[in-house]
Amino acid sequence: MQKQTMESGVKEKAARWRASGVGYERPYFAFLLNTPALLIVVLLAGYPIVYSAWISLHRYNLQRPHAFKFVGISNYTDILQSPEFWTSLWITVEYTVLVVILVVVLGILIALQSRYGLLLLAVVIPVQAIRAHQETKVIEYRFGDKYREYRQGTWF
Repeated sequence: MQKQTMESGVKEKAARWRASGVGYERPYFAFLLNTPALLIVVLLAGYPIVYSAWISLHRYNLQRPHAFKFVGISNYTDILQSPEFWTSLWITVEYTVLVVILVVVLGILIALQSRYGLLLLAVVIPVQAIRAHQETKVIEYRFGDKYREYRQGTWF
């Protein structure tokens, strides 16, 4: 009789455990399962970001890596006063706006069409043309007259 009572007690505990479930319905269960992956992602993405921010506050020369002098935000004030920075920023903004507008418009046009073969070329060629134009502007700004002299002797 006692053996039967003991078996029924074990069966009741097992039934209660099954009824309570493994924990899938618990709100933190998914977070608990994802915690190792989340920690790895945070470490792999977070460390380079924090280290880059730390280095940006120092005067750092790659030829002399041990000469590591803390300068605070003077690197940022120097770059904000640089005309090259503002020219580069303007080129980047111009390129981004042109590409986004072009890609959205062409994407809508392609979505409205039933044949994709020739329209794929209509997307790839303009995007690459804009990119080549922007790269030419960057090179021209960087090298100035030397690049203009070089370009006069070429087909483009």
